[in-house]
Amino acid sequence: MFKTARLVGTFLLALHRAGATCLADNKLKLKTCGNQCSESKDRVVCVSSCLQKQDVVTACADCLGSEFDCGSRFCGSACEGGHRSGACESCLHSQCTVCSTELDFQAHTANLGDALAEAVEVATPPADNDTAAVKMLAESTGSCASSGALISSCGTPCYSTTDPAGCYAKCAMRACFSGCHECSSTHCFESCRRSFSSYECATCVSGFCGGCTVQTGMKDSIMLP
Repeated sequence: MFKTARLVGTFLLALHRAGATCLADNKLKLKTCGNQCSESKDRVVCVSSCLQKQDVVTACADCLGSEFDCGSRFCGSACEGGHRSGACESCLHSQCTVCSTELDFQAHTANLGDALAEAVEVATPPADNDTAAVKMLAESTGSCASSGALISSCGTPCYSTTDPAGCYAKCAMRACFSGCHECSSTHCFESCRRSFSSYECATCVSGFCGGCTVQTGMKDSIMLP
């Protein structure tokens, strides 16, 4: 519990650097929710629900819940040497800060990875660690979203749209997240649109949509944990 409190507190102290409305405007609320949800088996959902009860918009609440759990779950080891280490920043930037960058939070050029890194530096994985299953989900959905068949069926019609990346992500969600398309689109679009193989995407989908079926290779399927 003490380490979790330090995790939340350190994360919040660093938020002003990001300058992002979602992060900066809700740091006290996130501190409260992070502490309340520290022992929850469904920490992503718990943090998001707690924030929404305090009038945080859904997209922001879902983003913060997913990023916080992703960073502490998957980048804790990389950040043991300090939050400014190359390994720590690289892990967070590539895997756990997608939605903060994608959403228009007024800070597209801010170092969001550094803001999250100060929290992850003292984090430990949750007791109900299902890291292996979420990693498998990231690999499977990444493979599905980059398959030749999907590129052919989604890429061509999306090429001429005003938002090709967003169009492709929506098309890929329909194809790859069989049984949980509506859930993943509602909660995880911004977390998954840049990379279906990122840990943030997998953390979000597993956290919000556990129990649904995910396509692998456009034909086989696995059940989410």
